[in-house]
Amino acid sequence: MRDALGWSRYIDEAAQRFQEAEVYFGSHHWPVWGRDRVGHFLSSQGDLYKFIHDQTLRLANQGATPGEIADRLQLPAPLRTEFSARGYYGTLKHNSRAVYQFYFGWYDGNPAHLDPLPRAAAARRYVELAGGAEAMRLKAAAALDLGEYRWAAELLNHLVFFDPSDRQAREMLAGAYEQMGYQAESGTWRDSYLSGAKELREGVTEGLSMEKNMVGVLYHTGTGHFLDALATRLDYDAAGSSHHQLLLEILDDNQRFLVEIRNGVMRYRTVAEPEPSPESVPYLGLSRKLFIQLALRQVALGDLVSGDNLRVEGSMVDLVAFFRLFEPSNGDFAIVEP
Repeated sequence: MRDALGWSRYIDEAAQRFQEAEVYFGSHHWPVWGRDRVGHFLSSQGDLYKFIHDQTLRLANQGATPGEIADRLQLPAPLRTEFSARGYYGTLKHNSRAVYQFYFGWYDGNPAHLDPLPRAAAARRYVELAGGAEAMRLKAAAALDLGEYRWAAELLNHLVFFDPSDRQAREMLAGAYEQMGYQAESGTWRDSYLSGAKELREGVTEGLSMEKNMVGVLYHTGTGHFLDALATRLDYDAAGSSHHQLLLEILDDNQRFLVEIRNGVMRYRTVAEPEPSPESVPYLGLSRKLFIQLALRQVALGDLVSGDNLRVEGSMVDLVAFFRLFEPSNGDFAIVEP
C-alpha cells in the first residue's frame, strides 16, 4: 500500500528545501553527485510518483482493475528514458497496484474475486476441466515453446497445487519462472522468480526463520514491542474460550505487565509497581533476555531454577499452560506450493 501522492509532494518539498545540495543519498541505490544532477533527479522522481498516482486513479475511475491497470500503464517517453525511473528495484506494475490498494483495498470489484476457492481446491477443478494432468502439461509445454511464460506459469501453478509431487510439472514451472526471472528488469522480481524455481527443484530451504537469526536484535527490542509480536503467535484454537492472566515483570528493566488472554486475543497493560497482583494471577519475574528465550522456546520454563534472574509465584502448571498457547517460530514454509 503506497501513498504516492504524499510521496511525490515530499520529494518536491525536498527539492525546494535543499536546492544547494551537492550529494543525494537514497535507501536503495547509489548516490547522485552534483547540484544540477541532484535537482534533476528529484524533479524526475517527483514526476514519476505523481504520474503513477494520477494515472492509476484515472484508470481506476474508468473501472479498470489492479491487474488491468498494471498491464495498461506505460511511462511517458521523458520518464521512460530516465535511468532513475527504470524498474530496477520497484516496478510500475507493482507500484500501481500499491496505489490502487491505498485507496480501494485488495478487492477489485469483481464478485468472483470476493471469496474465491482456496488455490488447491481450485487447482483440482482446473485440472479436471483441462482433461487431466497430462492434457494440462501438454498445453503448458506448448506455451513454453511459444515463450508465453506467464500463461505457462498459470497452468503449471494449478498442476503443482493439484499434485505437489508431480516432478515434471515442478520442473516445467521452475523453467517458466527461470525465464521470467531472466527477463525481469526489477531485481526484486527476478529474485522472486528465481527463488520460486529453486524451491520447486530443491524444496524449502531450512533455517530461514527471522526470529532465529535475529535473537541479538530481539534482546534490544522494547518489551512492549516484543509482546505485540508474541501476540501474533497465539494459537486461538488452542486458547478456545479459556481465560488466562499473567503478571510479568522484567527485572533488569523494572517493568511490570499484566498479560491477559481472552476471546482468542492476547492483550497487555503496564502495571504500576505498588499495584498488588490478584492472588489468582501467577507471577513471573525474569530478565529480558531470559523472557525472550522462554517465549522463543529456546529454554523450557520447567527446566529453569529460581534465582536472581527468575522469580515465580503461583501455579507453575498455569504458567506452562500459558506459554504453550503460543506457536513456535517457523519461517521454513513453502511459497510456490500448498
